[in-house]
Amino acid sequence: MYEPETNISEEDLELYADYAVEHAAEIAKIIEQAVETNKVRFKEYLIFMIWCDLDDDTDKVTIYDPYYDEESGKLGEMHEDHTATYDEVTVKDFLDFPDMSQRPYYNQYGLCYHLNSEYISYKLYDYTYQYILKDIKKYIEDVFYIQMTDDDLHEFAFLTDSFDESYSYCKMPPLLDAEFIADYTGINDMTLREVMDYEFETNIENEFSDD
Repeated sequence: MYEPETNISEEDLELYADYAVEHAAEIAKIIEQAVETNKVRFKEYLIFMIWCDLDDDTDKVTIYDPYYDEESGKLGEMHEDHTATYDEVTVKDFLDFPDMSQRPYYNQYGLCYHLNSEYISYKLYDYTYQYILKDIKKYIEDVFYIQMTDDDLHEFAFLTDSFDESYSYCKMPPLLDAEFIADYTGINDMTLREVMDYEFETNIENEFSDD
């Protein structure tokens, strides 16, 4: 029985990348299907990331507001405005909160703050991308009857500019950030209390138990 090709040259990878670009619309459908198929998993990863930031011993979060200089129209140092219980704060609220563990920075508007969503989005993109890439890999392997190593796969993705052409046909954004996943999976209005009490359907907790 003929075995799939496993020794893939750079020249062949370029050929596969050209094929992916030429069939960008088909790749776009694979991306969309991968996101839809893994919708619960992506939702639960986001919930898990928020859950990891919460403290069930306090049941409260501090709401910060920036001082605003009306004369210059610029933002300044944050101050503690009030506290809110987990029952009062939604996932959307939490993602929009400033991340007070990160150092602020200056731009033309004054002192600016990183948001909770930024770090979560960074981790979320890495997590979701591996599932999308796995389905694209299977598609290319089936077309050319090959087996890609991880190195092959990442070089192939690089040669396609991370499937940039496909995203022009795709309903999904190139970056599946926290705000997109929260909206796509319908958890914007979930409260932090519901996050704390959430019963996971997938094995998300176990996946990261050794981290």
